[in-house]
Amino acid sequence: MRLTELYVALKSKPIAVLHGPAHAGKLAAAREVARRLAGPDSTCLQEMVGHPWWASGVEGAAVFTAAQERFNLEKIQAVMEEAARDHSAGRIYVAVLSRISPAEWNDLAALALQFHRGYVRSDLDDRPRRRRPVSPRMRILATTEALPPAPWDLLVLRQTSLLPWAVERGRRQTPHVPGLWPAAQEGSLLEGAIRTPRSALRSLRRLTEWQDDWLKPLLSMARTMNLQGVPDTNRAANEAVVYLANAWTRGGDGLFAPSFSDNLRLAIRFAVKMALIPRLAGLPPGGASASTPPVPAPGDRSRLPDGRTRFDEGLRSTISPQPDTR
Repeated sequence: MRLTELYVALKSKPIAVLHGPAHAGKLAAAREVARRLAGPDSTCLQEMVGHPWWASGVEGAAVFTAAQERFNLEKIQAVMEEAARDHSAGRIYVAVLSRISPAEWNDLAALALQFHRGYVRSDLDDRPRRRRPVSPRMRILATTEALPPAPWDLLVLRQTSLLPWAVERGRRQTPHVPGLWPAAQEGSLLEGAIRTPRSALRSLRRLTEWQDDWLKPLLSMARTMNLQGVPDTNRAANEAVVYLANAWTRGGDGLFAPSFSDNLRLAIRFAVKMALIPRLAGLPPGGASASTPPVPAPGDRSRLPDGRTRFDEGLRSTISPQPDTR
């Protein structure tokens, strides 16, 4: 099940961070998924040490840390450039960062910015700056034992899936990664990946048992968060729909469970965990009120900030009435 969650997360966003206690199997799962995605071509997979923990307590540790961060960032950018140059069909490039510390969150922000902009800018050494488009076949996996303190960068949340990874009950050692591979049901991650809310809604409406009413719990939660001043809730609602749609294959088979109802239940729970909860966990210490304007009195829509007006308009444009095809 957890391997499937990681697979669905990578269908939905290009970066995934597995966070949890030591010996929970985070790195084993990241390596297994990266190996399966990259395939037999080892040049498509690069693994790096996220943080130089070996330098802790050593004189000049800050120098080693800065050097390791620069090395990792430049190496990932090189992989991203290689993915942009490679036009072979179906190949996926994966970078794995093991045991990053909260300090590397800035590096994730830099990578998220490149995915957001859609291009990789290289200015290494004395070579002239150049831009290459970010390939949709690029994925980044990272593991960590601790997330950074709030507030979290909203741009990072928009491009990153944060997966809690706890020790499995009854296991003391690193758990064995199950052999079930979701991509076997749909060909490849790229063939089944959905990245926009409109595409997600079209995909969901092709399911024979689908009803738009199934979205109401997700949208109600997002609307409540918005009224409480939680930022980026319109984007979070759209992301939840994307996670939900990626829980099925293009052929309509559920990735979490074989039955539609069970897969829907698990997919909604996963969408909440991936899209909505990180916005709450990443709030500043003072809560939503510390970074957003006060919520106006109920019913006073004229005083709503622009973001909240766009929120309702976004829901109406994305979740439009289902056409009558009878």
